[in-house]
Amino acid sequence: MSGIFAKPESAPKSGILFLHGLEGSSTGSKATHLKNRWDAACPSLRTDLMRQLSSSKGNKPWTDLEDNDIEFALKSAYEDAVSAVRYCSPNIILGSSMGGAILYKMICEEVVNTKETFCVFLAPAIHELTHRDNAIPDIKNSFWVFGESDTIISKSENLKIAIKSGGNVIFSPNDNHRLSKALETGIIDASIVSSLELSQAL
Repeated sequence: MSGIFAKPESAPKSGILFLHGLEGSSTGSKATHLKNRWDAACPSLRTDLMRQLSSSKGNKPWTDLEDNDIEFALKSAYEDAVSAVRYCSPNIILGSSMGGAILYKMICEEVVNTKETFCVFLAPAIHELTHRDNAIPDIKNSFWVFGESDTIISKSENLKIAIKSGGNVIFSPNDNHRLSKALETGIIDASIVSSLELSQAL
């Protein structure tokens, strides 16, 4: 498997890994904050095929597209995320939107062991970007942050997944899909602190 972490230049500074969304980047506001505050590893995921797929389909809702088309387009970003996990061996992984869907997919495919790794899902696009008929895994060691006013993902469908997984759900008031208020008010930081405290208690 080729990937961004095949030949890393330097070791990550912490046990925290951040997977950005389709509209995000390794230099976006969340990534920058997590790098500065937590020394998190924030790799750049390849999203070209996802963008091309969306454009070729007239930017239709992801749920209107074929699962196989999405899976093929997501492959490059997924491979990058798997390479990052294998290289970093993180204690905590945060996944934002598309990154949250990739994190969920890695859990389903047993790339990530949730008994050893805490997961933070930030407005995850799981219902939109993964096979919707798959069994929902047990992810008790997880926090799920949703924007109260998010209109990009289906909060109801992704909330069902969060609840069935056994995770801890947090709503960021008056916040949208970008979760900028969750970042400003410390909700995202709090989810990391809670993950660290719970991991030490295991």
